[in-house]
Amino acid sequence: MPKKLTASTGLDALSHALEAMMAVNANPITDALALQSIRIIFENLPKAYKEGDVESRVGMSLGALIAGMAFINSWACLAHALAYPFRVTYKVQHGLSCALSLPYAFKFNMPMIKHKVGQIADAIDASLKDKAKSPEELGELIFGKLLKLLEELDAPKRLGDIGVPETDLERIADKLLTFKRLLDKNPRPVLKEDARKLIFEMW
Repeated sequence: MPKKLTASTGLDALSHALEAMMAVNANPITDALALQSIRIIFENLPKAYKEGDVESRVGMSLGALIAGMAFINSWACLAHALAYPFRVTYKVQHGLSCALSLPYAFKFNMPMIKHKVGQIADAIDASLKDKAKSPEELGELIFGKLLKLLEELDAPKRLGDIGVPETDLERIADKLLTFKRLLDKNPRPVLKEDARKLIFEMW
């Protein structure tokens, strides 16, 4: 599998897992599945991308499967909603557009999922908890880890990286608000000003 496709599909699986934990339909079973998937993906995706060995690819296959089990029973929310308004216009692969959006969706939703950040941190890197004095600080460290993973996989981290001009940000923000089926699953309401702030932060 080509490296870019490895990154895109692997990051899409990560989006499925983390969004499954954020969505309003999340429950202890979907959380358990999502956490296991996040752990497997962080352990295997960088190696699958850089080395392409069979063992890490088998790991990613399992991680993606478990993410799907969580996602189909909880559903996607803000990260997918953020991705759709620019994905087609700027010809970005689905997985990469969701991955670009994921750190910002997580950061926006942090106030609503503070009780889960410790578990998420453990799944990503257990040492993170030693560096944070509060759930808010831990959330910022997770945000940084998500951005670092994108960097490791040569994936875009900002809308500017995929050629989105500042003049198109208002349109993208307005379009975001039309994806009601996804925003209804988000734990935090996304108002017009929220949409604008999110898109400008992503740029």
